[in-house]
Formats: sequence, C-alpha cells, structure tokens
Amino acid sequence: SILFASMPAATANAVTSPSPVAIPAAGEATTQKLTNLKTKGTVEIDRRTANLSAALTNLNASTKLSSGTKATLITQVNAELAGLAALKAKLTADADLATARIDVQSVVNDYRVYVLMLPKVRMASTSDAFTTAETKLTALDTLLQSKVDANKASGKDTTAVQLSLNDMKTNIAAADTNTAPFTTQLLALVPTDYNSNHVVLVNYRASLKTAQTEVQTARDDAKSVITALRSAK
Repeated sequence: SILFASMPAATANAVTSPSPVAIPAAGEATTQKLTNLKTKGTVEIDRRTANLSAALTNLNASTKLSSGTKATLITQVNAELAGLAALKAKLTADADLATARIDVQSVVNDYRVYVLMLPKVRMASTSDAFTTAETKLTALDTLLQSKVDANKASGKDTTAVQLSLNDMKTNIAAADTNTAPFTTQLLALVPTDYNSNHVVLVNYRASLKTAQTEVQTARDDAKSVITALRSAK
C-alpha cells in the first residue's frame, strides 16, 4: 500500500489496469483462416507445377523414349498441369473455408504428383531403356551364336562358351518378360489407383530392379563369349 501510494496515478493505473488484448471478431478470424488456407494451397500447387514443368521439358527433349511412351507421358503431364491451373483459379475464388479445404485436399488426392505422376515418368523412361538394351542384346546374341556355331563346325570345343551364350539368352528372355507389359500397365495408373493402394508401384519397382540385374548379367555373358571367341582364334 505504501508502494502504490508513492507511485504516480498514471503508473499505478498502468500496473493495475493493463490494456485489453484485441480479439478479432468471428468474421475476421474466419477470413484470416481462409486467406491462410488459400496461401498454403497456392504454394503447394505452384511447387507441383514447377516440378511437372521440369519433367515436361525433359520429356520433350528426350531422344531415348519410344515415340508412344513419350507422347502418352507428355499428354498426361500436360493434363496434370492444366488441372492444377484450373484448381488454383478455383481456390483463389473460393469464398468459404469448407470449399477451400476441399480444394486444398484435392491438390494431393486428385493429382498425386510426387508419389505417382513423377515416378511414372522416371520408371517408364527406365523401362524403355531396358527394352532398347534387350533388343540390342538379342541382335548381339544372334551374331555371337553364329560365330560359336562356326567354331563348333570347325572342330573347336565350344562347350563352355555355349553355356555362357545360353545364360545370355535366358537373361534376355527374363528381362523381356519383366519389361514387355510394364510400360503399358504403368501408364494406365491414375491417382485413384494410388488412393486405393498406396503400394501400387512396389511391384513395378521390383520388376525394374529384376530386369536391371538380368540385363546386366546378359551383358556380362556377352563379354565372356566375345573374350572366349577371341581367344579361340
């Protein structure tokens, strides 16, 4: 009491009667939430758009993809970009929180850019590369077999080299089995497939990994046969 009695009235009032904190009206709070939600959704749309645009640039510049795969992927990526652009415009125009929440969720659920679309582009490109390798290895196998047959006809022992060549044929066929239906099935996947099964790409990744091993083994077999044929000269 002595302390407060000795204080100026203004100071005492400042201590005992602090200014109240401004509390926004309910409408103002809702408006801010809507603004924040729109900002968040727009950032996510822009981020996905940038990644898809980069993928599209790479696709257009690619000289290794088959024409069919390339055209399909370009069409699909463009469709995603157009859809995201329309969604961004809709989100900007949203007038209530409930609608904006649905649109922000749509950015993820209806497009699946990172877990489906971009992996599709990468995996389809890899599958096409393996298919090209299998075609080249098949042609090389035919050439090597003719040389082995010629050596055998001339009386040379081709037992070991033929085993390597047979293994090469087996691995080429196995790789082809893993990649032949791969791209068509992969390109047919849509966001709802991922929404209903989050591990939908697991088997595709496993097939590609197996095909990679088989292609590499076939190449190693080819090198072994070539070395053996040179030594037999």
